[in-house]
Amino acid sequence: MENLKTSSSLALVMVVKNEAERLRRALNSMKGIVSEIVVAIDDTTTDASEEIARKFGAKIKPFKWRDDFSWARNFAQEGVVADWILVLDGHEYVEKFERLQEFLNKPVEALLVPVELENGFTFYSPRIYRNGLTWKGGVHNNIKPKTTEFFPHFRVKHDRPSLKTSSSATEREAQRDVMVPRVLRAELKKDRTNSRAYFHLGLFYEAHGKFKKALKFFRGYLLHSKDFQERWFVRFHSALCFDSMGRGLRAFWAVSRAESELPGRWETEKLKGLILFHFKKYARALPHFVASFELYNKITMHHPWKRDDAHTWNLIGECFFNLFDFEKAHIAFSRASEQCKDDNQKKFYLARAKLMHDIIVKSCG
Repeated sequence: MENLKTSSSLALVMVVKNEAERLRRALNSMKGIVSEIVVAIDDTTTDASEEIARKFGAKIKPFKWRDDFSWARNFAQEGVVADWILVLDGHEYVEKFERLQEFLNKPVEALLVPVELENGFTFYSPRIYRNGLTWKGGVHNNIKPKTTEFFPHFRVKHDRPSLKTSSSATEREAQRDVMVPRVLRAELKKDRTNSRAYFHLGLFYEAHGKFKKALKFFRGYLLHSKDFQERWFVRFHSALCFDSMGRGLRAFWAVSRAESELPGRWETEKLKGLILFHFKKYARALPHFVASFELYNKITMHHPWKRDDAHTWNLIGECFFNLFDFEKAHIAFSRASEQCKDDNQKKFYLARAKLMHDIIVKSCG
């Protein structure tokens, strides 16, 4: 990371409740980079969040929760004097920032930065934006800048589970599980064309294993949105839902439609391979797994999976094993071990490669 002062000033703004240790990590990640820090703290907070924020020189703004995340963020940023605002949640921190000065001098209203979730899903979000823009939406709130630019050299890590007591995490998750569907359904009741509400309701129900409900909202999204990047993502997740329900033909149809929205993405090919693999169509799965090694070099808004070529080689090995081609399975498992960075997983792949070798030797003997 570079330690620099920007010609355009940047403020860090946060809204927190019982986030003491993770707040410390977030503030440390931007120490010496921002010109001012504002931490709005829910007045029901019982931990040391305020004390930690003060140690970093933050302006403290206590508030009473109004069941509206946009209101809380807008309240927190009132009075900020910096040119730009960076928003982090209490369970987030900045993993890297490079070329920050260069991008803060861009003639745009917001910078789209990658945000990586715990499960590896990464999406671009306008977390750095010009002072004066405001948030809208009770949950999954957003801003609507007129001009944006991708800023891939900056990364926000979302890390909800770590550094938080189990009771605090459980309480927060229970609050979200009630609030998200209630607020978004209310928004849909007011406006049946609200694609944002359909989008997040679909993801909410998918995450909770309610795949039929998720598909209902994904269909609503596709009816009302023309954003091809999000449409790819929704069709991709529709395929995951169908696959989880054991509906292979529908899953393959959905992921094929994703390909028509945004051609050439490796994730589409790998999911096609996985769907066929789940239904024991090993010979048909192989070319899709191989095609997934192709890189997609364009910047895209949503990345549902972390690239893991070792895992793909293992799947190829599984296919060849089930097709009784033990020599090719041995090669694939060996490739998986070569590309694997996890020592325990590497040993597992090596053991599989050795097993294939032993089978070949035995059959030749």
